[in-house]
Amino acid sequence: MRNPKTTFVFACVAIIVALAAALAGKVVAMDREELRNVPPQIRFWFESMKSPTGKLCCSYADGHRTEYDMRENSYWVPINQVWTPIPPEVVIHDQGNPFSEAVVWYNPIIENGQPTGQHKILCFVPGGGS
Repeated sequence: MRNPKTTFVFACVAIIVALAAALAGKVVAMDREELRNVPPQIRFWFESMKSPTGKLCCSYADGHRTEYDMRENSYWVPINQVWTPIPPEVVIHDQGNPFSEAVVWYNPIIENGQPTGQHKILCFVPGGGS
């Protein structure tokens, strides 16, 4: 029997792999090759990230380094060249960021087996090592 965390990570990876071709734009997906030889603390950071609601962000394969903007006291990120607001309840302020860019975790919203073009934001960490 698989560990529930392992099953969750596999499910997240499967979703991202299946939809990777549709996810293009300014957000750059992190692949396993990019982080294959990173220090263990970076890998641990990705694997342990949780939103303030307590939900896992998935894994390093699901995180996307990105630019961001502040609009009316909210963070916004470009996903497929569409600026998308970040829900305040998924912004992580207290777990640091080993990258200079922001990192966002998201999944495409699927209805009737088809992507809607919208995304559910799972987690967001501002850039600048905050």
